[in-house]
Amino acid sequence: MFSSLQNNKMLIYRLLTFFIILAFFLYPIIHTNAFYYDDYPRTVNHEISFWHTGRALSEFIFRFLNCSKFAFDIAPLPQILAIIALAFSLSILSLKWQTNTLSAVLSLACIPCYSFFLQNLSYRFDSLTMSLALACAILSVSVPDDKWHIKTYGYKIVLLLCSLNLYQVSINTVLALVVFSSLRKLDERKSIFQYFSKNIICIIFSILIYKIEIFFIKIDIYSKNHSAITFDHQKIMNNFLAISRRALSEFGLQGGNLEIALGIILLIGLFNMIRVIYMKGNFTEFLISILLLAMLFFTLSGTMIILNYPIYDGRSLMANGVLLCTANFFLIGSHPSFIKNKCTILLASYALFIQFIFAYQWGNYLHDTFSLNEHIAENLVDDIYSISDGHNTTLRMLTRHTVEQKMTSLEHTNSKLPNQEMVIDTPILSTAEAVLRHRRSLIDPPPLYTIWTTPFNLLRKKGLQENASFVPEDAEDSNYPQREALNIRASCSYDAIIKRRFYNLYKRDNHIVVDFHRECPHQP
Repeated sequence: MFSSLQNNKMLIYRLLTFFIILAFFLYPIIHTNAFYYDDYPRTVNHEISFWHTGRALSEFIFRFLNCSKFAFDIAPLPQILAIIALAFSLSILSLKWQTNTLSAVLSLACIPCYSFFLQNLSYRFDSLTMSLALACAILSVSVPDDKWHIKTYGYKIVLLLCSLNLYQVSINTVLALVVFSSLRKLDERKSIFQYFSKNIICIIFSILIYKIEIFFIKIDIYSKNHSAITFDHQKIMNNFLAISRRALSEFGLQGGNLEIALGIILLIGLFNMIRVIYMKGNFTEFLISILLLAMLFFTLSGTMIILNYPIYDGRSLMANGVLLCTANFFLIGSHPSFIKNKCTILLASYALFIQFIFAYQWGNYLHDTFSLNEHIAENLVDDIYSISDGHNTTLRMLTRHTVEQKMTSLEHTNSKLPNQEMVIDTPILSTAEAVLRHRRSLIDPPPLYTIWTTPFNLLRKKGLQENASFVPEDAEDSNYPQREALNIRASCSYDAIIKRRFYNLYKRDNHIVVDFHRECPHQP
């Protein structure tokens, strides 16, 4: 497949270079050693269930790693394997494009080193599969395609199918890379029509095969809802605007000093690209470059705009890195030198350095929020055992947040940070709050507390007694309805109470209320 790459020493050198860069980017996440949201149920239940979300290859990888249908926490090994795969794919792409090491580092490293991808790398389990999806997307563009043969189509389609079966939204990265590669060819005065059209055919064909595959896989209701396609023009436009606004927050659209600085460098790089192509005197090529640039911005949302319920989380915005990669590449070129390109190299270096600042702020944010959360969970486990005397009991939580707060995106203002409780309704520490207030590119929406069992899995991880059961806050249960929990709190009619800083614990019979309001009218 890559028989044209004869210089193995250069491949190893590039691989080590990219690995070191990605290791520095990943280090704050590994150092924090936090459990991200989906990690709690997977750690406790040892269930992955990627097959029923349309990610068959992800399921296979974890079955291979564990030689079982059950998965176990082996972090940070998945994250380390993830950056090895990414380093390899970037090395192959840099050698195909024949860039020097400086250009490869300052431009191609931006593809995985961007703020939203920090969410993907934070998952102790899923970081590997999402990173492999990105690596396959990069490799699909790395396939030698100066001359198209049956093998060329075959390699590209197989890699695209792997990418889709690992993490579906990675297809947007492929679209972005094809546009970026077309811009490079346009800059080199090469014909792009054949290259662009054949790659688009491969992408469409891969998606069609994947859709047929999904037809025979029984995916769950959650995945069906999110993968359902809409033909409502208004909804498609709303999706495009909402996702684009979220994606461009990394470049200062919603403020943030570092984000604005990154946005300025982005504009300088893209303007320089248009200027260079315009100065070559071919007006048609200039118009094509404008069209391709518009398409590059479109890939930020890409195929997600036609979904009825697209996921707006940062982890799904996998094309952002390609946008910055394009700007940095056209800022410094494929063979920059410190003698001729000092200023542009400094600008591109600063753009990459900003992403490392984001990474270390993200790591500190994770540490502050999740360490407090787990500390309170430990206290809750001890208090539940103490107040129940180890007997059978059923829990209900009464939290301060509402469903609307949990399901809307995080809105930033200069004067107010919204109520952003963590897994079990605890306040955010001032250090973590400062990160969310000033970093528009670090978006961490809370999970759906009331309809998921994340709090229960967190308590189980901390050693909750086996004879304790849990009813989600908004769920109804004939043995322990929500109105009973509200009545216990409102009337203060309990057999025992434990008061803590962040919650009160009420016990009546074998029912326990975890009250984060701490609003019992009769309490002193």
